[in-house]
Amino acid sequence: MFSLSSATIAFALASSAHAALFVTSPTQTIGFTGGQPANITWMDDSNSPPLSSFGQAKISIYTGNSIDQTELQSISNGTDVTNPLFITFTPDPSIGPDGTEYFIRFESLTAKDPTDAINSTAVIQPCFHYVWDDRSFRRRSSF
Repeated sequence: MFSLSSATIAFALASSAHAALFVTSPTQTIGFTGGQPANITWMDDSNSPPLSSFGQAKISIYTGNSIDQTELQSISNGTDVTNPLFITFTPDPSIGPDGTEYFIRFESLTAKDPTDAINSTAVIQPCFHYVWDDRSFRRRSSF
């Protein structure tokens, strides 16, 4: 499951974005360390549909590709993505090994995908680096 490159996953998942929500952190260079407080931040990128139409969102950490996605940690089951534009949480240190095959998925609880009326609108940010705990983080010289 972790054999796909980050670039391949990011390209495959880019087609999943159907809203103006743009994740500013984490990124490929700003990651998370398991067991340490972390922030997910986002902004309205002014594209259509507006962020205000996204509504409440479920926010989770996932791994996978555009076809097969596995939720590893639920972060929030109902966050208003219009205000504030961040959420603080503690990544579960047991979700997986060090790697860059992780991504944040925002799934609207009300808005539907404009190309598929059955599925919810979802925004998936490009992959980020995850370090399973702070001991592992100290052993690594860089991301």
